[in-house]
Amino acid sequence: MLRILGNILPRSKVLHVLRGIFLFQVAQSLCIGIKSGLFPFYFWMPDAYGSATPTYAAILSSLVSKSYIFLLFKILYRAIGPDALAQLPISRLLLILGILGMLTGSVSAMRSKSINRMVAYSSAAQIGYIFMGLGLGGTA
Repeated sequence: MLRILGNILPRSKVLHVLRGIFLFQVAQSLCIGIKSGLFPFYFWMPDAYGSATPTYAAILSSLVSKSYIFLLFKILYRAIGPDALAQLPISRLLLILGILGMLTGSVSAMRSKSINRMVAYSSAAQIGYIFMGLGLGGTA
C-alpha cells in the first residue's frame, strides 16, 4: 500500500494520507471494540449475560461478540494491508488494550459469584486474547 501511495502521490501528501488512515483505524477499532467488548468497553457484558438465559448467554459469548472482531480483522488485513498496518501505531494500541482486557477479565471472572457473569468476564478475557493477537501483527 505504501509503495502504491508513493508512486501516486508526492511524499508530503503520503503523510497526510497515512494520518487519515490512522485516524480512521482508531475510530473504527474503538467502535468495533465497544461492540465486541474490548477493555475498557466491556461494561455492558456482565449485565447482558447476567440477565440472559444460559443458552442465549452461550450464543452471545461465542458468536455475537466475536463476529465484530472477525470484521475488524478482515478490514485491517485485507483493506489496509499488513505492511501498512505494521507502520501505523494502531497495532500497539490493540496489543495494550488486549493485554489489559485479558488481565481484568480473568481477575473479574475469578471474583464473580454468578455463573453468567463469570462467563461474561471470561468472554472479555478471551476477547482480550484475540485483540492481543491482532496487536502482535502476525500473518498466516
